[in-house]
Amino acid sequence: MMKKSLFLILLLIAASCTSPTMFKLLDPEKTGVHFINRVTETDSLNIMSYEYIYNGAGVGTGDLNNDGLMDLVFAGNQVPPAVYLNLGNFKFKDISSNLSPLPYKQWLSGVAIADINSDGWLDIYMTSTANNNPEKCKNRLWINQGMTDENGPYFIEMAEQYGVADTSQSVSAAFFDYDCDGDLDLYILNNTLTASSGNLKLGTPPDLRISSASSASFPPMNTASTVLEVFEA
Repeated sequence: MMKKSLFLILLLIAASCTSPTMFKLLDPEKTGVHFINRVTETDSLNIMSYEYIYNGAGVGTGDLNNDGLMDLVFAGNQVPPAVYLNLGNFKFKDISSNLSPLPYKQWLSGVAIADINSDGWLDIYMTSTANNNPEKCKNRLWINQGMTDENGPYFIEMAEQYGVADTSQSVSAAFFDYDCDGDLDLYILNNTLTASSGNLKLGTPPDLRISSASSASFPPMNTASTVLEVFEA
């Protein structure tokens, strides 16, 4: 009896190893998606000096050119971000150069995709962290300029103009209509930063930015637990 039971168990294990899987790994040479979020440690930047070094970076999907296919957006930590246009049948085209300008040596951590200016074209927002220099820690917003030619869509970085170039060590973000006025608002998740010197720099609370179609200025408004700031949509 024991031998029969052992035989049945082994048979079931063998069958489970040969049965079709739900997902299949596709070759980058066939898909065209070659993005690698490669992180390289150094004497000053490593798991001991920055505990979040291997947290990874964000990935977003959305129909950027309105052709009915979902495109891919990758944030990069030590590499530039990448955008891949879906050509159908699991084939993608790298249009990363259409992001203007690409950030230089900036640790990008998250991706949020939404049509924040309601022009019918999805825009790309990326959060940034891992740097004590605010200029290298600004969140980025690329506004979709649409299909001006067959190589589009094209994007222009406008975080400063929209008032969302946050420098609070952001790790993720989400767009939603917080105040139910028909405009997309922005929630930004922030974190602490462990500097290379070993000193702990406290991060700021999450940011909630309320969009305003009429306001041209962006005065900060503090509350007990969040920071409310206005940006023009």
